[in-house]
Amino acid sequence: MSWERATLYRQMGSLSRLERWITIALSVLLFGFAVVRFPALVHQNIGALSLASVDIDRPPVRPSDMCAPLPKREHDKVQRALHHLALAARHLPNETVLTLLGRAYCRSGQWERALTVWRQVLSINPWRDDVAFFLAVVGLAHGQSVDVPYPERAARMVVHWVRDLPTQQPDKVLPWYQVAFRLWPRAKIAATLAGIYQQRKNAEHARQVWQQVVTATPGTSPDHWWAKAELALLDKDKELAARYFAEAARLYERAGKSTDAYFLYLRSGDLWQQARVWEKSAQSYRDALRLKPQSLDVYLKLGHLYQHQKAYEQALHWYREGERRVPYSYTPLYYQALTLQEMGRYEDALHSLDLALAKNPQAYWVLYAKATLLAQMDRRSEAVPVLEKAIELHPSHPARWKELKARWERYPNKRLDPDYWFERGRFQEKKRLWRTAASFYHYGARLAFPPDDYPLLLREALMWRYLRQWDRAITIYEDLIIRYPGRPDAYLELGEVYRRQGKYDEAFRWFYEAHERAPDKPHPLYYMGLARLGAKQYEDALKYFEQAIALNPQNAWYWYYKAVTLKALGRKQEAISALKRALSLHAHPPSSWPQTLREWQQP
Repeated sequence: MSWERATLYRQMGSLSRLERWITIALSVLLFGFAVVRFPALVHQNIGALSLASVDIDRPPVRPSDMCAPLPKREHDKVQRALHHLALAARHLPNETVLTLLGRAYCRSGQWERALTVWRQVLSINPWRDDVAFFLAVVGLAHGQSVDVPYPERAARMVVHWVRDLPTQQPDKVLPWYQVAFRLWPRAKIAATLAGIYQQRKNAEHARQVWQQVVTATPGTSPDHWWAKAELALLDKDKELAARYFAEAARLYERAGKSTDAYFLYLRSGDLWQQARVWEKSAQSYRDALRLKPQSLDVYLKLGHLYQHQKAYEQALHWYREGERRVPYSYTPLYYQALTLQEMGRYEDALHSLDLALAKNPQAYWVLYAKATLLAQMDRRSEAVPVLEKAIELHPSHPARWKELKARWERYPNKRLDPDYWFERGRFQEKKRLWRTAASFYHYGARLAFPPDDYPLLLREALMWRYLRQWDRAITIYEDLIIRYPGRPDAYLELGEVYRRQGKYDEAFRWFYEAHERAPDKPHPLYYMGLARLGAKQYEDALKYFEQAIALNPQNAWYWYYKAVTLKALGRKQEAISALKRALSLHAHPPSSWPQTLREWQQP
C-alpha cells in the first residue's frame, strides 16, 4: 500500500459517517467530470483541428511538405487544438485522440513528435493504414528509418494519394513513387517508378529500381521474374524478356492472380512477335485467352499476328471469333476489312467496313479506310464524300486527308492520276529498267496539273542520267528551273550532271544556286564541297563539308568526304578520326571504307 493511499484511509477513518459519504460523492462527481469533460474537450476542438489541418487532407507537391510549418493565420488555430488534444491524450490515450494529436503536431511543423505519436497509435492498432501512411511519408521524407506493420498497404495508400495530385507530371509524382517503392519494393510500383526514370532519359536509375526488386524477392516470386524481364528489355534482349514475362505470368496464375498473369502473358506474346518467333507468340496469347476468354484484345492480337505472317485465313478466323465473342464492337469488322483488302477481296472488305460503320457511324478511321478502299477500286467519286465525312468527324485530322481529297477531286480517274504512273515508274526502277521507268514518268507528267508534274520530271531526268543521256537530263532540269525557280532540287540535280562530266566550275555554279534557295539545308553545301574536291581546291572543299556537318552532324557521307579532303591536305590523323566517325554513323558502310582506314593507319 502506497504512503498516499494509507494517509487517505487514515483521514477518512477520522471523519464522521456523513462526512465520509460527502467525500465519496464528491470523488464520484470529480471522476465523472473527468470522464465526460476530457472527451468533450476533444470533440469541442475537432472542428478547430479540421480548420487548422485542412491542408493535410490535400496532397502537397512533395512528401517533405506534408509537415511543413503553417502560415501565421493558421498557426494559432493549430496551437489551440494542440493544447486541448495533448491534455486529452494524457487522460484518454486512445487511437482516435492520438491520431488527431499526431496530425496536429504535423501541422504545427513538429514532425518528430508526430512520428512518435503515430508509432504509439500503431502499437495500439496496427491496422490503421492512414496512420501508417502518414508515418511512412513523413518519416522517409525526413530521412528517418520507418517500420510500419503492413508496408504493402501503406505503399498502396501512397499510390492512391498520388492520383489526387493536381498534376501528374513525372517530376511532381516521382518523389511519391520513391516513397512507395522504399516501403514496398515490388514490381507494380517499380513499373511506374522505372517508367518515370525512362521518361526522364535516366535508364541507369530505372535499371537500379528493377535490380532492387530482383534482390528483394525470392526466385519463387512472380515479381522476381517480372523484374528480370524488365532488365532484359533494358539490355534489348526481347527473347529473354519474353521468357521471363511468361514465367512471371505462370507464377501469378498459380497464385490465383489471373489479372496480373493475363497482363504479363500479353507482354510476353508482344515481345515474341517483335522477335518474329511466331509460334511462341501465339502460345502466350492463347495462355492469356485461357484466363480471359471474353477479352477482345487477345483475339485482335492473334489476328494481327497471323496477318503479319500473311496467313490471312487464320487472321480472319481470330477476327471473326472476336466479333462473335464481343458482338457490339465494330473493331473486329474493321480489321477483317483490312485483311480482306490485302487479299484483294475488295467487295468483301467494303461489306465489312459497312457493317462496322453500322455499329459506329462516328468512327472516322473506318470512314477513312472505306474512302481509300473505294479509291483503290477506282471509285473516287464515291470516295470523296466518305473522306469528307471522316474529315468533318475528326477535327485534328492529318493534313494528308485534305490533300488526298483534293487530289481525288482533281483526278477522278485512277489511271489519269500522275501518282499511278509514278508508282509504276518506281516499280520499273527496282527492276533497273530505266528506259521503261522514264516513259512512265514522262506519261504521268503529261497528265499532271502543275506542280504535280515536278516530282515525275525529276525522276524522268534521273533515269536519263542513269542511261548517261546527259543532254536529255539537262533539258528537263533547265525546263524545271525556268518553271519552278524557287525549288532547289532541279539546281542540285543539274549541278550533279555537270560534276559527273567533270565540269566542276559549272557544277559549283548550280550547287551554289541551290544553296541560295535553301540556305538552311546541308545538302547543297555538301555538293559544293564535292565540286571543289573534284577541282582539287581542298581548302574550299573542307570549308563546305564542315558547314554541311554543322547543319547535320549525323550524315556519314559528309564525314567521309571530309576525311578524304583532310587526307589530300596531308592532315592524316585528322583524316583518320573523321573516317572513324563516318564508319560509326553508317549502319552498313561501303566495304571500301574499312579498307581505306586500314591503309591510312599503316605507318
